Amino acid sequence: MYKLEWKEEYSVGVKLFDDQHKNLLSNLNRIIGIFNDSGSKEEVEKLLEDLEQYALIHFKSEEEIFTKFKYYGSEIHNQEHRLYEKKINDFRTKFHASDEKVNTEVLEFLADWLMGHIQGTDKEYKRFLNNNGVF
Repeated sequence: MYKLEWKEEYSVGVKLFDDQHKNLLSNLNRIIGIFNDSGSKEEVEKLLEDLEQYALIHFKSEEEIFTKFKYYGSEIHNQEHRLYEKKINDFRTKFHASDEKVNTEVLEFLADWLMGHIQGTDKEYKRFLNNNGVF
């Protein structure tokens, strides 16, 4: 089974956020496993719950730090967080409507999120937060 591994190049320079991103990577690997094993409806539901919890915890962590240090990119960054939350809610709705495509859509979205948001938008705050003593 194909498994994604954490690479140091994914680091955003803040241990708490890196740990939370590793959790997202773990969830992405769980999705791959569920697809390969034709996982149960309960497994998919639990995964969607975990993805929602990830958002609540991680986004709150980032947004509190942004506010504390007056991060100049917070408005755009937080808009991306709201997009993630909306997408996960949309996936849950589709899942409960027995939409067969939802599994593939979740996998594609999370892969894009990992590479796009974390490797793009999140990297933008690395220097700013590190310069303010956040590691």
